[in-house]
Amino acid sequence: MNWYKKAQQQNISISLERYKVSLWKQLEEVALWQDEQDTRIKNVVYEQNEIIQLLNELNYPNPQEILGKINNLTESDVDNFYSWYLNLPYEQKDFESRNKVKRVNDILTFIVNKNKPEKEENYNIEEYKESYNELILGTMKEMEVNKNFVQGKINNIKNWSSPVIIEAYELDKENDMFEPETSCSIYIGGEEGPYITMFRTDNGFTIDDIFDAAEDEYMFLNNTVKRDYFALVNEIQNKSNKVKNLYLYTARPVKDRKFYLNSKEIPSNIFLTNDYNRVEGIAMELSGSEKERDIWKIKIKSNYLINTYDGGSIQDYQVFGEGSVPVESMELIRPGRE
Repeated sequence: MNWYKKAQQQNISISLERYKVSLWKQLEEVALWQDEQDTRIKNVVYEQNEIIQLLNELNYPNPQEILGKINNLTESDVDNFYSWYLNLPYEQKDFESRNKVKRVNDILTFIVNKNKPEKEENYNIEEYKESYNELILGTMKEMEVNKNFVQGKINNIKNWSSPVIIEAYELDKENDMFEPETSCSIYIGGEEGPYITMFRTDNGFTIDDIFDAAEDEYMFLNNTVKRDYFALVNEIQNKSNKVKNLYLYTARPVKDRKFYLNSKEIPSNIFLTNDYNRVEGIAMELSGSEKERDIWKIKIKSNYLINTYDGGSIQDYQVFGEGSVPVESMELIRPGRE
């Protein structure tokens, strides 16, 4: 399947396909909007008295400045008028005033355009091809930066074997489409595998949308992909070498109590959180037809944890390691019903 474009590094690929589709779609929408604007402006009919009346009703500070050069208006004059309105207090921008401003803006634009040589045709998507090609090249360069960052992290992971796809984010109306895209999704194990999202910040790279080994088990193609996925998450999140002891909570089945009592280790991939109320709610949800779950308080070193959710005061983690990992202490603080 020609789903992604091969990058230079073996096992790491870059995909711009979805980004390209979304970029082209937005450029088409811009071209269509511009055509509609041009058609509407061309059909404007007005009288000079209407301009005077609207400017006075809007309390425009110097209407004579516009009227004095009505036949020599420039695009800067139109921009200055609209900027004046944008800087007004919010309470002065009611529905009626917005319609009046739109009408004045249309009339002034019509006058400016009337003094220009008439275009042979409206805006066409072909006019945006240069911007499109520049954005594709710029986004590819940004994805190469992301790829090099991920490659550096993978180089620190022993026995890595999963292929990686770095896919540029699709554009939506929140994105600035005239700037190259820097955010991406990183797929581990192929296009059907689990992924994380990666963003640029002033401090470098940050990740989000981290899957949970238990709740999202269906996303992990095999144990090798699961191991590589959480190893990469751990490597990216490893912002310092300072190891801390954290006190966290987890909810485990009552039937497993005997394995945790007096234990000095816990299995990898289990869920931990620093919020007791949160784990209590999860315990109730997960119980289902089983008996109520035990709630444990665990003291564990931070280097065995992956931060899967950062909610400020609420922090969720997943235990990371091969097989089981050591804990400093475990305490059964709320036994479930047997």
